[in-house]
Amino acid sequence: MEVKIFDTKGNMVAERQYFAIEKKTPSQFLLNESEPGVYIVNIIIDGIVKTRKMRMK
Repeated sequence: MEVKIFDTKGNMVAERQYFAIEKKTPSQFLLNESEPGVYIVNIIIDGIVKTRKMRMK
């Protein structure tokens, strides 16, 4: 599984890959230096991409 976070201009602000052994391990992204606003989160599992919006205040 891979997670990518983009700003609204299409710039990648974070990326992380997970392997089978880590499936049940919680994870956090620290985006403290990022501007408030809307971000796009892509979650890629076995080649299937799911996209969600996230708003940071």
